[in-house]
Amino acid sequence: MKSRSTIMLAVWAATGVFLWVYWSALVEIADKWARRPEYSHGWMVVLFALYLLAVRRGTHLKKGSSSENVGGILLAVGGAAWLGPWLFEQSGMLMSVVQWAGVALSTAGFAVMVSDWIGEEDVQPSWWGLPILLVAIAVRLAAADYFLEWFDFLSLIPFLIGLVLLIGGWRILRWSWVPILFLFFMIPLPFTFEVALRGPLRNIGTVASTYVMQTMGLPAFSEGNVVVVDDVKINVVEACSGLRMMMVFFALSVGLAIVLERPIWQRLLIAASAIPIALITNITRIVVTGLLYVWGYDELAKDVFHDLAGWLMPPMGLALLGLELWYLDRLFIVDDKVPLSFGMKESAGGQHRTAH
Repeated sequence: MKSRSTIMLAVWAATGVFLWVYWSALVEIADKWARRPEYSHGWMVVLFALYLLAVRRGTHLKKGSSSENVGGILLAVGGAAWLGPWLFEQSGMLMSVVQWAGVALSTAGFAVMVSDWIGEEDVQPSWWGLPILLVAIAVRLAAADYFLEWFDFLSLIPFLIGLVLLIGGWRILRWSWVPILFLFFMIPLPFTFEVALRGPLRNIGTVASTYVMQTMGLPAFSEGNVVVVDDVKINVVEACSGLRMMMVFFALSVGLAIVLERPIWQRLLIAASAIPIALITNITRIVVTGLLYVWGYDELAKDVFHDLAGWLMPPMGLALLGLELWYLDRLFIVDDKVPLSFGMKESAGGQHRTAH
Protein backbone atom coordinates (compact mmCIF):
# COMPACT_ATOMS: atom_id res chain seq x y z
CA MET A 1 0.00 0.00 0.00
CA LYS A 2 1.21 3.47 -0.83
CA SER A 3 0.45 6.52 1.25
CA ARG A 4 -0.60 9.82 -0.30
CA SER A 5 2.74 11.39 0.59
CA THR A 6 4.55 8.59 -1.24
CA ILE A 7 2.34 9.07 -4.30
CA MET A 8 2.95 12.83 -4.16
CA LEU A 9 6.70 12.30 -4.00
CA ALA A 10 6.56 9.86 -6.92
CA VAL A 11 4.55 12.30 -9.07
CA TRP A 12 6.93 15.13 -8.18
CA ALA A 13 9.97 12.98 -9.00
CA ALA A 14 8.46 11.81 -12.30
CA THR A 15 7.61 15.38 -13.29
CA GLY A 16 11.13 16.48 -12.37
CA VAL A 17 12.67 13.69 -14.46
CA PHE A 18 10.53 14.65 -17.45
CA LEU A 19 11.49 18.33 -17.14
CA TRP A 20 15.16 17.46 -16.72
CA VAL A 21 15.23 15.24 -19.81
CA TYR A 22 13.09 17.47 -22.06
CA TRP A 23 13.74 20.95 -20.71
CA SER A 24 15.62 22.16 -23.80
CA ALA A 25 12.92 20.79 -26.09
CA LEU A 26 10.13 22.34 -24.03
CA VAL A 27 11.87 25.73 -24.08
CA GLU A 28 12.21 25.52 -27.87
CA ILE A 29 8.55 24.54 -28.27
CA ALA A 30 7.38 27.38 -26.02
CA ASP A 31 9.58 29.80 -27.94
CA LYS A 32 7.79 28.82 -31.16
CA TRP A 33 4.45 29.36 -29.42
CA ALA A 34 5.55 32.88 -28.47
CA ARG A 35 7.10 33.86 -31.82
CA ARG A 36 4.87 32.16 -34.39
CA PRO A 37 1.14 32.95 -34.44
CA GLU A 38 0.16 29.63 -36.04
CA TYR A 39 1.34 27.82 -32.90
CA SER A 40 0.15 30.25 -30.24
CA HIS A 41 -2.62 27.77 -29.35
CA GLY A 42 0.03 25.54 -27.73
CA TRP A 43 -0.57 27.15 -24.34
CA MET A 44 -4.23 26.19 -24.51
CA VAL A 45 -3.37 22.61 -25.50
CA VAL A 46 -1.50 22.13 -22.23
CA LEU A 47 -4.36 23.62 -20.21
CA PHE A 48 -6.90 21.45 -22.01
CA ALA A 49 -4.79 18.36 -21.33
CA LEU A 50 -4.93 19.20 -17.62
CA TYR A 51 -8.69 19.64 -17.95
CA LEU A 52 -8.96 16.19 -19.54
CA LEU A 53 -7.04 14.72 -16.62
CA ALA A 54 -9.52 16.32 -14.26
CA VAL A 55 -12.70 15.21 -16.03
CA ARG A 56 -11.50 11.66 -16.70
CA ARG A 57 -10.60 10.93 -13.09
CA GLY A 58 -14.24 10.36 -12.22
CA THR A 59 -14.43 7.25 -14.41
CA HIS A 60 -10.93 5.90 -13.81
CA LEU A 61 -9.85 7.00 -10.32
CA LYS A 62 -11.29 7.88 -6.95
CA LYS A 63 -13.02 11.19 -6.39
CA GLY A 64 -10.70 14.07 -5.50
CA SER A 65 -11.00 15.98 -2.23
CA SER A 66 -10.90 19.71 -1.56
CA SER A 67 -7.11 19.71 -1.20
CA GLU A 68 -6.84 19.55 -4.98
CA ASN A 69 -7.63 23.29 -4.95
CA VAL A 70 -4.33 23.92 -3.19
CA GLY A 71 -2.47 22.08 -5.93
CA GLY A 72 -4.33 24.00 -8.62
CA ILE A 73 -3.44 27.34 -7.02
CA LEU A 74 0.23 26.39 -6.73
CA LEU A 75 0.23 25.21 -10.35
CA ALA A 76 -1.35 28.46 -11.58
CA VAL A 77 0.98 30.71 -9.57
CA GLY A 78 4.05 28.74 -10.60
CA GLY A 79 3.02 28.79 -14.26
CA ALA A 80 2.48 32.54 -14.15
CA ALA A 81 5.90 33.05 -12.54
CA TRP A 82 7.55 30.98 -15.27
CA LEU A 83 5.70 32.51 -18.22
CA GLY A 84 5.55 36.12 -17.03
CA PRO A 85 9.14 37.23 -17.74
CA TRP A 86 9.06 35.35 -21.04
CA LEU A 87 5.82 36.81 -22.34
CA PHE A 88 6.81 40.36 -21.31
CA GLU A 89 10.34 39.87 -22.68
CA GLN A 90 12.05 40.52 -19.34
CA SER A 91 15.47 39.02 -18.68
CA GLY A 92 18.24 39.10 -16.10
CA MET A 93 19.36 37.20 -13.04
CA LEU A 94 16.26 38.12 -11.01
CA MET A 95 13.92 36.99 -13.79
CA SER A 96 15.79 33.69 -14.08
CA VAL A 97 15.35 33.09 -10.36
CA VAL A 98 11.64 33.90 -10.65
CA GLN A 99 11.25 31.48 -13.55
CA TRP A 100 13.03 28.60 -11.81
CA ALA A 101 11.01 29.25 -8.67
CA GLY A 102 7.89 29.13 -10.83
CA VAL A 103 8.93 25.78 -12.30
CA ALA A 104 9.48 24.32 -8.83
CA LEU A 105 6.20 25.74 -7.54
CA SER A 106 4.13 24.52 -10.49
CA THR A 107 5.74 21.08 -10.27
CA ALA A 108 4.83 20.91 -6.58
CA GLY A 109 1.29 22.05 -7.32
CA PHE A 110 0.89 19.42 -10.05
CA ALA A 111 2.14 16.73 -7.65
CA VAL A 112 -0.29 17.82 -4.91
CA MET A 113 -3.23 17.94 -7.30
CA VAL A 114 -2.58 14.61 -9.03
CA SER A 115 -1.73 12.75 -5.84
CA ASP A 116 -5.10 13.79 -4.46
CA TRP A 117 -6.83 12.21 -7.47
CA ILE A 118 -4.92 8.92 -7.28
CA GLY A 119 -5.90 6.29 -4.75
CA GLU A 120 -3.48 3.85 -3.16
CA GLU A 121 -5.11 0.96 -5.00
CA ASP A 122 -4.66 2.75 -8.35
CA VAL A 123 -0.86 2.59 -8.34
CA GLN A 124 0.54 -0.69 -9.66
CA PRO A 125 3.93 0.05 -11.34
CA SER A 126 4.75 -1.94 -14.46
CA TRP A 127 8.17 -2.72 -15.90
CA TRP A 128 6.65 -2.49 -19.39
CA GLY A 129 7.22 1.23 -19.11
CA LEU A 130 11.01 0.78 -19.17
CA PRO A 131 11.34 -0.36 -22.83
CA ILE A 132 9.00 2.46 -23.92
CA LEU A 133 11.22 4.94 -22.08
CA LEU A 134 14.32 3.52 -23.73
CA VAL A 135 12.74 3.78 -27.19
CA ALA A 136 11.77 7.41 -26.54
CA ILE A 137 15.28 8.26 -25.37
CA ALA A 138 16.78 6.49 -28.42
CA VAL A 139 14.52 8.51 -30.73
CA ARG A 140 15.58 11.72 -29.02
CA LEU A 141 19.27 10.91 -29.29
CA ALA A 142 18.91 9.96 -32.95
CA ALA A 143 16.93 13.13 -33.65
CA ALA A 144 19.64 15.24 -32.03
CA ASP A 145 22.34 13.45 -34.02
CA TYR A 146 20.58 13.95 -37.36
CA PHE A 147 19.09 17.38 -36.55
CA LEU A 148 15.49 16.12 -36.78
CA GLU A 149 13.87 18.62 -34.46
CA TRP A 150 10.29 17.42 -34.93
CA PHE A 151 11.12 13.83 -33.94
CA ASP A 152 12.90 15.21 -30.90
CA PHE A 153 9.72 17.02 -29.89
CA LEU A 154 7.54 14.04 -30.73
CA SER A 155 9.55 11.66 -28.56
CA LEU A 156 8.26 13.37 -25.41
CA ILE A 157 4.87 11.65 -25.88
CA PRO A 158 6.15 8.03 -25.68
CA PHE A 159 8.50 9.17 -22.90
CA LEU A 160 5.51 10.36 -20.87
CA ILE A 161 3.62 7.14 -21.58
CA GLY A 162 6.58 5.02 -20.49
CA LEU A 163 7.12 7.13 -17.38
CA VAL A 164 3.47 6.87 -16.35
CA LEU A 165 3.44 3.12 -16.94
CA LEU A 166 6.70 2.54 -15.07
CA ILE A 167 5.68 4.55 -12.00
CA GLY A 168 1.88 4.34 -11.98
CA GLY A 169 0.96 1.22 -13.93
CA TRP A 170 -1.79 0.33 -16.38
CA ARG A 171 -4.70 1.83 -14.47
CA ILE A 172 -3.01 5.23 -14.29
CA LEU A 173 -2.17 4.97 -18.00
CA ARG A 174 -5.82 4.21 -18.87
CA TRP A 175 -6.69 7.44 -17.10
CA SER A 176 -3.97 9.61 -18.64
CA TRP A 177 -3.28 8.30 -22.15
CA VAL A 178 -5.86 10.55 -23.85
CA PRO A 179 -4.46 13.81 -22.34
CA ILE A 180 -0.93 12.66 -23.14
CA LEU A 181 -1.75 11.97 -26.80
CA PHE A 182 -3.60 15.29 -27.01
CA LEU A 183 -0.27 17.02 -26.31
CA PHE A 184 0.60 16.15 -29.93
CA PHE A 185 -1.26 19.32 -30.95
CA MET A 186 1.17 21.50 -29.01
CA ILE A 187 4.11 20.29 -31.14
CA PRO A 188 4.97 22.56 -34.11
CA LEU A 189 4.83 20.90 -37.53
CA PRO A 190 8.02 20.00 -39.42
CA PHE A 191 9.20 22.83 -41.68
CA THR A 192 8.89 20.76 -44.87
CA PHE A 193 5.32 19.82 -43.96
CA GLU A 194 4.50 23.48 -43.29
CA VAL A 195 5.81 24.46 -46.71
CA ALA A 196 3.91 21.63 -48.37
CA LEU A 197 0.66 22.77 -46.72
CA ARG A 198 0.98 26.53 -47.18
CA GLY A 199 1.13 26.43 -50.99
CA PRO A 200 -2.13 24.52 -51.58
CA LEU A 201 -3.90 26.45 -48.81
CA ARG A 202 -2.90 29.77 -50.40
CA ASN A 203 -4.10 28.60 -53.80
CA ILE A 204 -7.44 27.39 -52.43
CA GLY A 205 -7.96 30.63 -50.52
CA THR A 206 -7.13 32.75 -53.57
CA VAL A 207 -9.24 30.85 -56.10
CA ALA A 208 -12.23 30.29 -53.80
CA SER A 209 -12.40 33.88 -52.53
CA THR A 210 -12.11 35.20 -56.09
CA TYR A 211 -14.97 32.95 -57.19
CA VAL A 212 -17.14 34.07 -54.26
CA MET A 213 -16.50 37.75 -55.01
CA GLN A 214 -17.25 37.22 -58.70
CA THR A 215 -20.48 35.45 -57.75
CA MET A 216 -21.41 38.48 -55.63
CA GLY A 217 -20.89 40.71 -58.67
CA LEU A 218 -17.56 42.24 -57.65
CA PRO A 219 -14.93 43.01 -60.32
CA ALA A 220 -12.43 40.46 -58.99
CA PHE A 221 -9.82 38.24 -60.62
CA SER A 222 -6.69 36.46 -59.43
CA GLU A 223 -3.06 36.78 -60.50
CA GLY A 224 -1.12 33.99 -58.87
CA ASN A 225 -1.74 34.41 -55.14
CA VAL A 226 -3.00 37.98 -55.53
CA VAL A 227 -6.69 38.85 -55.66
CA VAL A 228 -7.37 42.03 -57.62
CA VAL A 229 -10.62 43.79 -56.65
CA ASP A 230 -11.50 47.12 -58.21
CA ASP A 231 -7.81 47.96 -58.86
CA VAL A 232 -6.90 46.96 -55.29
CA LYS A 233 -4.49 44.05 -54.84
CA ILE A 234 -4.99 41.68 -51.90
CA ASN A 235 -1.83 39.64 -51.53
CA VAL A 236 -2.55 36.23 -49.95
CA VAL A 237 0.90 35.74 -48.43
CA GLU A 238 2.09 32.64 -46.57
CA ALA A 239 1.03 34.10 -43.24
CA CYS A 240 -2.51 34.39 -44.63
CA SER A 241 -2.70 30.84 -45.98
CA GLY A 242 -5.02 29.66 -43.22
CA LEU A 243 -2.49 27.27 -41.69
CA ARG A 244 -2.77 28.99 -38.33
CA MET A 245 -6.54 28.55 -38.18
CA MET A 246 -6.26 24.96 -39.33
CA MET A 247 -3.88 24.14 -36.48
CA VAL A 248 -6.14 25.89 -33.96
CA PHE A 249 -9.30 24.23 -35.23
CA PHE A 250 -7.71 20.80 -35.36
CA ALA A 251 -6.84 21.04 -31.68
CA LEU A 252 -10.28 22.47 -30.88
CA SER A 253 -12.18 19.90 -32.95
CA VAL A 254 -10.30 16.93 -31.55
CA GLY A 255 -10.79 18.30 -28.03
CA LEU A 256 -14.53 18.55 -28.60
CA ALA A 257 -14.62 15.07 -30.11
CA ILE A 258 -12.98 13.74 -26.95
CA VAL A 259 -15.25 15.36 -24.39
CA LEU A 260 -18.59 15.08 -26.22
CA GLU A 261 -20.68 11.98 -25.72
CA ARG A 262 -21.38 11.04 -29.33
CA PRO A 263 -21.07 8.04 -31.65
CA ILE A 264 -17.58 7.37 -32.95
CA TRP A 265 -18.48 8.36 -36.53
CA GLN A 266 -19.67 11.76 -35.31
CA ARG A 267 -16.48 12.25 -33.30
CA LEU A 268 -14.36 11.49 -36.36
CA LEU A 269 -16.49 13.86 -38.45
CA ILE A 270 -16.12 16.63 -35.87
CA ALA A 271 -12.33 16.17 -35.82
CA ALA A 272 -12.10 16.15 -39.64
CA SER A 273 -14.26 19.28 -39.93
CA ALA A 274 -11.27 21.40 -38.87
CA ILE A 275 -10.11 21.48 -42.51
CA PRO A 276 -13.27 22.93 -44.13
CA ILE A 277 -13.85 25.27 -41.18
CA ALA A 278 -10.33 26.70 -41.48
CA LEU A 279 -10.79 27.15 -45.24
CA ILE A 280 -14.21 28.80 -44.84
CA THR A 281 -12.98 31.26 -42.21
CA ASN A 282 -9.93 32.23 -44.28
CA ILE A 283 -11.98 32.64 -47.47
CA THR A 284 -14.49 34.77 -45.55
CA ARG A 285 -11.68 37.04 -44.34
CA ILE A 286 -10.45 37.64 -47.91
CA VAL A 287 -13.98 38.24 -49.24
CA VAL A 288 -14.85 40.69 -46.44
CA THR A 289 -11.58 42.53 -47.11
CA GLY A 290 -12.51 42.82 -50.79
CA LEU A 291 -15.98 44.12 -49.94
CA LEU A 292 -14.56 46.78 -47.63
CA TYR A 293 -12.18 47.97 -50.36
CA VAL A 294 -15.03 48.19 -52.87
CA TRP A 295 -17.18 50.11 -50.38
CA GLY A 296 -14.38 52.62 -49.79
CA TYR A 297 -13.28 51.55 -46.29
CA ASP A 298 -9.62 51.12 -47.18
CA GLU A 299 -8.17 51.59 -43.69
CA LEU A 300 -10.72 49.27 -42.12
CA ALA A 301 -10.00 46.69 -44.83
CA LYS A 302 -6.29 46.75 -43.95
CA ASP A 303 -7.06 46.34 -40.24
CA VAL A 304 -9.47 43.47 -40.89
CA PHE A 305 -7.09 41.62 -43.19
CA HIS A 306 -3.99 41.88 -41.03
CA ASP A 307 -5.11 42.30 -37.40
CA LEU A 308 -8.82 42.18 -36.62
CA ALA A 309 -9.44 38.97 -38.56
CA GLY A 310 -7.06 37.14 -36.26
CA TRP A 311 -9.50 37.83 -33.41
CA LEU A 312 -12.69 37.30 -35.40
CA MET A 313 -11.83 34.03 -37.15
CA PRO A 314 -11.71 31.81 -34.00
CA PRO A 315 -15.23 32.88 -32.86
CA MET A 316 -16.47 32.29 -36.39
CA GLY A 317 -14.91 28.83 -36.37
CA LEU A 318 -16.57 28.09 -33.04
CA ALA A 319 -19.91 29.20 -34.47
CA LEU A 320 -19.45 26.85 -37.44
CA LEU A 321 -18.61 24.00 -35.08
CA GLY A 322 -21.73 24.79 -33.09
CA LEU A 323 -23.78 24.78 -36.29
CA GLU A 324 -22.31 21.41 -37.20
CA LEU A 325 -23.24 19.96 -33.80
CA TRP A 326 -26.76 21.39 -34.13
CA TYR A 327 -27.14 19.78 -37.55
CA LEU A 328 -25.82 16.41 -36.37
CA ASP A 329 -28.34 16.45 -33.53
CA ARG A 330 -31.13 16.79 -36.10
CA LEU A 331 -29.71 14.62 -38.85
CA PHE A 332 -31.09 11.39 -37.38
CA ILE A 333 -34.30 11.25 -35.38
CA VAL A 334 -34.33 8.38 -32.91
CA ASP A 335 -37.81 7.37 -31.75
CA ASP A 336 -38.45 6.05 -28.28
CA LYS A 337 -37.98 2.33 -28.08
CA VAL A 338 -41.48 0.85 -27.53
CA PRO A 339 -42.79 -2.66 -28.14
CA LEU A 340 -44.48 -3.28 -31.45
CA SER A 341 -48.27 -3.22 -31.14
CA PHE A 342 -50.53 -5.24 -33.41
CA GLY A 343 -54.24 -4.53 -33.67
CA MET A 344 -56.25 -1.89 -31.86
CA LYS A 345 -55.21 -0.57 -28.45
CA GLU A 346 -57.62 -1.02 -25.60
CA SER A 347 -59.08 1.95 -23.82
CA ALA A 348 -58.78 2.51 -20.08
CA GLY A 349 -62.07 0.74 -19.51
CA GLY A 350 -61.05 -2.31 -21.44
CA GLN A 351 -63.17 -1.44 -24.47
CA HIS A 352 -61.67 -1.32 -27.98
CA ARG A 353 -61.71 2.04 -29.65
CA THR A 354 -63.84 2.11 -32.76
CA ALA A 355 -63.92 4.64 -35.53
CA HIS A 356 -67.28 6.16 -36.41
